[in-house]
Amino acid sequence: MNGIPHMEPRTVKDLIDAGAAPTTTRNPRMMWLVLQALKAHNGACRRKEAVAAVVAGSSGATEEEVEFFANNANIVSSLMSRVRTDLHDYRFVRSPGVKWEVTPLGWVTSSEAELDFLTQDEAVGESDAEAWHEQVIKLMHRLSPEAFEKFIGRLLSKAGVFDVQVTGKPSDGGIDGRGSMVNGPISIPVFFQAKRYTGSVSSAQVRDFRGAIQGRGHVGMMFTTGTFSKDAEDEAARTQAVNIQLFDGVGMAEWLKELRMGVQVETRMVEDVSVSRAWWDTLVDERA
Repeated sequence: MNGIPHMEPRTVKDLIDAGAAPTTTRNPRMMWLVLQALKAHNGACRRKEAVAAVVAGSSGATEEEVEFFANNANIVSSLMSRVRTDLHDYRFVRSPGVKWEVTPLGWVTSSEAELDFLTQDEAVGESDAEAWHEQVIKLMHRLSPEAFEKFIGRLLSKAGVFDVQVTGKPSDGGIDGRGSMVNGPISIPVFFQAKRYTGSVSSAQVRDFRGAIQGRGHVGMMFTTGTFSKDAEDEAARTQAVNIQLFDGVGMAEWLKELRMGVQVETRMVEDVSVSRAWWDTLVDERA
């Protein structure tokens, strides 16, 4: 990234004590630790694995930070939700589902200083408009429950799911629609549930959805404009059960960007210009 000044390293605790509220302000130190944790997992892992690596200090946290994490579990959880959004905005991480994946840009980011400040262009953009993920989520919230279910159906159709049908019947155990995915010669039935939420989906809701699918198919997809609790993620990842895939608000926004649905993407070329001090020094040292 261009325009990044050098800064002395600061701990997560220092940033929070200085007023970097975890839910409202970017925390570059935490972003760096999470990015390193993902790289340590070959570029992709679940939220709880990233949290475990950061809290244990295996992603580069200092002893002071590890102690701080151990005594402030609620702050760590809040930080992680904000950090994922920030890493998405910087295009360092993508997460169409539950896993967080490092992008090519994230892989080549090798200095913590690159995460300390926004570039000048990004700083202007942030003052003029909300992060694009938040804009998309707010627009999804404007849809009625019925329109949101149809929107999810369109999203799945665009993504390659066949014969998508939106049912939305209250008596159907929470199943809002179904479709089919083709795996070679086999057609696999898929069921989905759409939750236009502002809060977190619980593990009980994931279990209820799995129970509705049991005996009818092997794949379920849960979509929410909110988030999934850690227990919900653990429940969805449970083995020897119906496969439940989770898509939260940020994940859906990323998927919409990939499919170019309601999101326009423009690629800009940026020049990085630096002054060669050594070259100028040779002129200063030259004798007349």
